[in-house]
Amino acid sequence: MDPADIVKIAGTAGIISTTTFWSMNFTINYVTFPALLLGDVPKTTSSPSPFLIPSTSSPSSPSPFLTRQWQEVYWRGHRWGPASAILSGVAFATASWFSGQKSNQQYLYATAAVAAVSVVPWTLAVMVPVNDELHRRGDAQVGGGGTEAGKEAKGDGRDVLDLVRDWLLYNNVRASIALVGTVAGVMAYLQ
Repeated sequence: MDPADIVKIAGTAGIISTTTFWSMNFTINYVTFPALLLGDVPKTTSSPSPFLIPSTSSPSSPSPFLTRQWQEVYWRGHRWGPASAILSGVAFATASWFSGQKSNQQYLYATAAVAAVSVVPWTLAVMVPVNDELHRRGDAQVGGGGTEAGKEAKGDGRDVLDLVRDWLLYNNVRASIALVGTVAGVMAYLQ
């Protein structure tokens, strides 16, 4: 196969994969969780909540339920996210390798590859502690409600809300890293 064809195929695969990763995380951050964090809707207006900032400090879901909702979103995203990051990195690295030495296209594809796989160490270093705590609380709910479940059910939910908000901030950074990969990949493809 001609190296130019390999570059096109690998570049396209990388762009599709990082775009999917970014789109999935963008949707979680700006569609799914703002709806889950929405408090009581005012009766005087039918306007939507603010775009970037959750509109409440007290979500309508109680803390244990919010934790379980987060877990469900997490597991659905976890099915595709890690594989997408690795696929993107491999695809962009392949495109970089075959695009010609010291070319602008090679550097852009290499940048895209690094950005695509950078979501993995970001996730492990920054997000896993929050993930683990939210999973611990969610699993306590499923496990029959031990003391942690009771404590969360009786609490005001601010601890869980703060954890979810931290997770959303970290997830937004992770999505932005993937977006850098997408933009670099598209720029390389257009060379």
